[in-house]
Amino acid sequence: GVINRSQQDINQGKQLVDARQHEQRFFESHPAYARPAPCHANTGTPQLVRRCSALLHEHIRAVLPGLSADLGRLLPAKRARLAQLS
Repeated sequence: GVINRSQQDINQGKQLVDARQHEQRFFESHPAYARPAPCHANTGTPQLVRRCSALLHEHIRAVLPGLSADLGRLLPAKRARLAQLS
């Protein structure tokens, strides 16, 4: 879970730093989130950023070898075609 700035917050010029502090205070003080539980370690924007970054990293590691192989295979053919057109 995260708490984003509302349109009213944006219109009133609430800074991101203030919004993050508000989010942290909310999760620390709200009865449903304040008590220790495994899922509570995953609340807040910083945790969301870490998780999304980890997922992106995993995806890149999984896809990059195939992309590299495809480029290695296609590049000579494209260079040959370019030479024909020149």
